[in-house]
Amino acid sequence: MNKIRVTIIAPYEGLLEIIKRISPQFHGLDVDVHVADLQESVPLLTSGIETYTDLYISRGGTANVVRNYTNKPVIEIPISGYDILRMILLFQAESDHTEIIAFENISHNFNKISELIETDLPITAVTSVEQVEPAILHAKSIGRRIIVGDVITVNLAKKHGLDGILITSGEESVHTALEQAELLGSSIAQNKRHNSLLQLAFEQSSDTFFIMNRKGRVLTKSYTFLHSYDQIALELFVEKVNTALKQKETSTVIADLNEPLQLTIKEIDLANEKVFYVSLQNIEHTSLLKINRIQTKHLTCSLVLGSNDQLIESFNEASNKKATMIISPAGSGEEVLAKALLPKHAFVVDASSLLVATDIDYKSLPLYVKNWNVLPETEQLNLIRFIQSSSEKIVVHSDHPLSITDDLYTIQLPSLLDRKQEWNQFVRRLIGEANQLYGKQVIGYRGELPTIALQRFDWLIEYVFFQVKTSMQPYIYLSETKSNPISLNKSLEEIEKEIIKHVLTEEDFNQSKAAERLQINRTTLWRKLK
Repeated sequence: MNKIRVTIIAPYEGLLEIIKRISPQFHGLDVDVHVADLQESVPLLTSGIETYTDLYISRGGTANVVRNYTNKPVIEIPISGYDILRMILLFQAESDHTEIIAFENISHNFNKISELIETDLPITAVTSVEQVEPAILHAKSIGRRIIVGDVITVNLAKKHGLDGILITSGEESVHTALEQAELLGSSIAQNKRHNSLLQLAFEQSSDTFFIMNRKGRVLTKSYTFLHSYDQIALELFVEKVNTALKQKETSTVIADLNEPLQLTIKEIDLANEKVFYVSLQNIEHTSLLKINRIQTKHLTCSLVLGSNDQLIESFNEASNKKATMIISPAGSGEEVLAKALLPKHAFVVDASSLLVATDIDYKSLPLYVKNWNVLPETEQLNLIRFIQSSSEKIVVHSDHPLSITDDLYTIQLPSLLDRKQEWNQFVRRLIGEANQLYGKQVIGYRGELPTIALQRFDWLIEYVFFQVKTSMQPYIYLSETKSNPISLNKSLEEIEKEIIKHVLTEEDFNQSKAAERLQINRTTLWRKLK
């Protein structure tokens, strides 16, 4: 018997993990799973999967997007009472700072379950997408810092500087959707759409490109291009290509969009006319630019600011400054604050490279400058002059105060170790995100955090996420230990990182001693920990 071909579009990583665990139980289904959220699913739906799909399974707003791009049946993964109960239990201890914002059918269930277990977690019902953002702004105005809801609600909460926690689906919800798929699949007609070879190839192409003639007229664009860039961006690309062609160059770089792009130009003969195939490739790091994106995975500005009133006040004041100095131990969340203070197209660069680079006009880029404190004083003076002459906003970081920077507005960011009163809220918020990532339903923790996990935010995230990922219980159990055994069931890179952390702990985080024991220099040590 032919299996029912099911394409599942999971809006978040944790749902993928649950599907992997459950789908083998359904022998009549041939399951293909993709992770895509809302409009991110559009390129996938136009890539050719329609031709080998009998039905789709998705959730919430993403399921609605799928319905707009297919005539095939779409089964929606429900949000069950168990899912709602888990979210209430996770955040009931922070009811003063948390608000659930959901559509009426979901908010009604939250209210009913809240009444049953006698909890006062604030719940706001909305009847349309247009009501979500005003509800979030009202929640923020009365001191809420955590917003629980669907994908649209979570994204809007993060847009306004709040922590957005997704209402995740548990195993029982996924099981219900797969059961429906197995029942519905037996009656689905096996009609397949047929496309021309050219159209099929065009839709299946994962390349981002456009084709233009010598006059700058765009003849066609790939599907990925259509769903990634608007007319304004296209006009910028054409202008850059024309400039490159005049200079007889076959590539050019654009650094002032949301991501740095490399444009590669190929000349093609088409019916006695020369046209240009222009492909676009995202580049996080190139030898030409010597720049990188600011990376703050799983860490938000709201989380770093926490409930520290003085820090929040300093951050708000810095928002109005052209140049800001952040003073903190490395790993205290300084890159998150820098990213929040800068425009989206900002880059991170080492202080030393700014003074010697000649291949790009850094003065026209918003920047986060690292390692200021390692420069000699004469070079620090040169960097001050650079900041004063820059046309863009700049944030710099030092791990200790520098008298030479007295003219810069300064944010004093305390180390994670010095924020003991906030550890509890940090851990609970990270548990919420880890649940979403790994498909878990952890509702709290027991025990004390180990000192090593409190040296840096990224180490705390790694520790909590590992505990949630490996937990089989409603609670994770923390323990204060001097060191932990090193697991060999990991990649070489992961084992290497564990060894370095182990040695750092034994040397009381003396970098020089740890590097000496490992027979590497300090720069290599920290590079391997990134």
